Amino acid sequence: KLEVGGMAEDSENSQDLPARVERLEVLLTISRLMNATSNQERLINSIAGEVSEYLDADRCSIWFHDRLTDELYTHVATGIEKGTQIRLPSDRGIAGHVFKSGEVKNVQDTSKEPLWSNVASRQTGYETHTMLAYPLRNRRGEAIGVMQLLNKKDDPGYFTQDDENFLD
Repeated sequence: KLEVGGMAEDSENSQDLPARVERLEVLLTISRLMNATSNQERLINSIAGEVSEYLDADRCSIWFHDRLTDELYTHVATGIEKGTQIRLPSDRGIAGHVFKSGEVKNVQDTSKEPLWSNVASRQTGYETHTMLAYPLRNRRGEAIGVMQLLNKKDDPGYFTQDDENFLD
Protein backbone atom coordinates (compact mmCIF):
# COMPACT_ATOMS: atom_id res chain seq x y z
CA LYS A 1 0.00 0.00 0.00
CA LEU A 2 1.08 3.55 -0.67
CA GLU A 3 0.41 6.54 1.49
CA VAL A 4 -1.09 9.26 -0.69
CA GLY A 5 -2.10 12.49 0.98
CA GLY A 6 -2.43 10.72 4.31
CA MET A 7 -4.66 7.98 2.85
CA ALA A 8 -3.61 4.40 2.21
CA GLU A 9 -4.16 3.41 -1.40
CA ASP A 10 -3.38 0.21 -3.27
CA SER A 11 -0.67 0.86 -5.83
CA GLU A 12 -2.53 -1.39 -8.30
CA ASN A 13 -5.68 0.73 -7.99
CA SER A 14 -3.86 4.04 -8.36
CA GLN A 15 -2.08 2.85 -11.50
CA ASP A 16 -5.30 1.79 -13.21
CA LEU A 17 -7.48 4.82 -12.54
CA PRO A 18 -8.62 5.36 -16.18
CA ALA A 19 -9.82 1.74 -16.39
CA ARG A 20 -11.66 2.06 -13.07
CA VAL A 21 -13.35 5.25 -14.25
CA GLU A 22 -14.42 3.57 -17.50
CA ARG A 23 -15.82 0.61 -15.54
CA LEU A 24 -17.80 2.94 -13.27
CA GLU A 25 -19.16 4.81 -16.30
CA VAL A 26 -20.45 1.55 -17.81
CA LEU A 27 -22.04 0.53 -14.50
CA LEU A 28 -23.64 3.97 -14.21
CA THR A 29 -25.03 3.65 -17.75
CA ILE A 30 -26.50 0.24 -16.90
CA SER A 31 -27.97 1.62 -13.68
CA ARG A 32 -29.58 4.48 -15.60
CA LEU A 33 -31.02 2.03 -18.13
CA MET A 34 -32.51 -0.05 -15.32
CA ASN A 35 -34.18 3.00 -13.82
CA ALA A 36 -35.35 4.57 -17.08
CA THR A 37 -36.55 1.59 -19.12
CA SER A 38 -39.77 -0.22 -18.31
CA ASN A 39 -39.63 -2.40 -21.44
CA GLN A 40 -37.92 -5.56 -20.18
CA GLU A 41 -36.77 -6.77 -23.60
CA ARG A 42 -35.25 -3.41 -24.48
CA LEU A 43 -33.54 -3.31 -21.07
CA ILE A 44 -32.03 -6.79 -21.44
CA ASN A 45 -30.82 -6.01 -24.97
CA SER A 46 -29.30 -2.72 -23.82
CA ILE A 47 -27.50 -4.31 -20.86
CA ALA A 48 -26.16 -7.10 -23.08
CA GLY A 49 -24.89 -4.49 -25.54
CA GLU A 50 -23.18 -2.39 -22.87
CA VAL A 51 -21.51 -5.39 -21.20
CA SER A 52 -20.46 -6.90 -24.54
CA GLU A 53 -18.95 -3.62 -25.72
CA TYR A 54 -17.12 -2.94 -22.46
CA LEU A 55 -15.63 -6.46 -22.30
CA ASP A 56 -14.85 -6.34 -26.04
CA ALA A 57 -16.78 -9.53 -26.79
CA ASP A 58 -17.69 -10.27 -30.38
CA ARG A 59 -21.12 -11.51 -29.33
CA CYS A 60 -23.31 -11.88 -26.28
CA SER A 61 -26.04 -14.41 -25.59
CA ILE A 62 -28.48 -14.39 -22.72
CA TRP A 63 -30.16 -17.68 -21.98
CA PHE A 64 -33.24 -17.94 -19.76
CA HIS A 65 -34.69 -21.06 -18.17
CA ASP A 66 -38.05 -22.32 -19.37
CA ARG A 67 -39.46 -24.11 -16.32
CA LEU A 68 -42.15 -25.89 -18.32
CA THR A 69 -39.70 -27.66 -20.62
CA ASP A 70 -36.59 -27.50 -18.38
CA GLU A 71 -34.66 -25.95 -21.27
CA LEU A 72 -32.46 -22.92 -21.67
CA TYR A 73 -33.45 -20.67 -24.57
CA THR A 74 -31.79 -17.64 -26.10
CA HIS A 75 -33.52 -14.45 -25.13
CA VAL A 76 -30.77 -12.31 -26.60
CA ALA A 77 -28.24 -13.60 -29.06
CA THR A 78 -26.38 -10.88 -30.91
CA GLY A 79 -25.51 -11.75 -34.47
CA ILE A 80 -28.43 -14.08 -35.17
CA GLU A 81 -31.63 -13.23 -36.98
CA LYS A 82 -34.24 -11.53 -34.79
CA GLY A 83 -36.86 -14.00 -33.67
CA THR A 84 -34.51 -16.97 -33.96
CA GLN A 85 -34.39 -18.92 -30.74
CA ILE A 86 -31.97 -21.65 -29.75
CA ARG A 87 -33.06 -24.18 -27.10
CA LEU A 88 -31.10 -26.80 -25.24
CA PRO A 89 -31.65 -28.98 -22.16
CA SER A 90 -30.90 -27.03 -18.99
CA ASP A 91 -28.05 -29.37 -18.08
CA ARG A 92 -26.32 -29.41 -21.50
CA GLY A 93 -23.12 -27.69 -22.52
CA ILE A 94 -21.37 -24.82 -20.82
CA ALA A 95 -24.59 -22.84 -20.39
CA GLY A 96 -26.25 -25.82 -18.71
CA HIS A 97 -23.28 -26.38 -16.42
CA VAL A 98 -23.25 -22.72 -15.36
CA PHE A 99 -27.02 -22.70 -14.89
CA LYS A 100 -27.05 -25.84 -12.74
CA SER A 101 -23.83 -25.18 -10.75
CA GLY A 102 -24.07 -21.41 -10.35
CA GLU A 103 -20.35 -21.22 -11.14
CA VAL A 104 -18.73 -18.81 -13.58
CA LYS A 105 -17.05 -20.64 -16.48
CA ASN A 106 -14.21 -18.95 -18.34
CA VAL A 107 -13.15 -20.96 -21.39
CA GLN A 108 -9.99 -19.91 -23.21
CA ASP A 109 -10.33 -22.54 -25.94
CA THR A 110 -13.68 -24.24 -26.58
CA SER A 111 -12.02 -27.00 -28.63
CA LYS A 112 -10.33 -28.21 -25.43
CA GLU A 113 -13.40 -27.84 -23.19
CA PRO A 114 -15.18 -31.14 -22.34
CA LEU A 115 -18.45 -29.30 -21.58
CA TRP A 116 -18.50 -27.59 -24.98
CA SER A 117 -21.58 -28.35 -27.05
CA ASN A 118 -21.70 -26.97 -30.57
CA VAL A 119 -25.51 -27.04 -30.86
CA ALA A 120 -25.72 -23.25 -31.18
CA SER A 121 -22.76 -23.16 -33.55
CA ARG A 122 -24.43 -25.66 -35.86
CA GLN A 123 -27.65 -23.61 -35.86
CA THR A 124 -25.98 -20.24 -36.43
CA GLY A 125 -22.79 -21.05 -38.32
CA TYR A 126 -20.86 -18.93 -35.81
CA GLU A 127 -17.58 -20.32 -34.45
CA THR A 128 -16.95 -19.79 -30.76
CA HIS A 129 -13.34 -19.94 -29.61
CA THR A 130 -13.45 -18.24 -26.19
CA MET A 131 -16.33 -17.81 -23.79
CA LEU A 132 -17.17 -16.28 -20.44
CA ALA A 133 -20.39 -17.73 -19.04
CA TYR A 134 -21.97 -16.13 -15.99
CA PRO A 135 -25.00 -17.34 -13.98
CA LEU A 136 -28.02 -15.02 -13.77
CA ARG A 137 -30.13 -15.02 -10.61
CA ASN A 138 -33.31 -13.26 -9.57
CA ARG A 139 -33.61 -11.17 -6.41
CA ARG A 140 -34.30 -14.30 -4.35
CA GLY A 141 -31.03 -15.82 -5.54
CA GLU A 142 -32.70 -18.44 -7.74
CA ALA A 143 -31.03 -19.39 -11.03
CA ILE A 144 -32.92 -17.90 -13.98
CA GLY A 145 -30.38 -18.11 -16.80
CA VAL A 146 -26.88 -17.54 -18.12
CA MET A 147 -25.05 -14.67 -19.82
CA GLN A 148 -22.44 -15.78 -22.32
CA LEU A 149 -19.84 -13.48 -23.82
CA LEU A 150 -18.20 -14.94 -26.91
CA ASN A 151 -14.83 -14.44 -28.57
CA LYS A 152 -12.82 -11.73 -26.82
CA LYS A 153 -11.58 -9.38 -29.53
CA ASP A 154 -8.66 -7.59 -27.86
CA ASP A 155 -5.52 -8.72 -26.06
CA PRO A 156 -5.00 -11.22 -24.60
CA GLY A 157 -7.61 -12.84 -26.90
CA TYR A 158 -9.53 -14.50 -24.06
CA PHE A 159 -11.58 -13.33 -21.10
CA THR A 160 -9.66 -12.46 -17.94
CA GLN A 161 -10.21 -12.52 -14.19
CA ASP A 162 -10.85 -8.77 -14.45
CA ASP A 163 -13.69 -9.49 -16.91
CA GLU A 164 -15.16 -11.97 -14.43
CA ASN A 165 -14.87 -9.39 -11.64
CA PHE A 166 -16.74 -6.84 -13.77
CA LEU A 167 -19.67 -9.24 -14.20
CA ASP A 168 -19.81 -9.78 -10.44
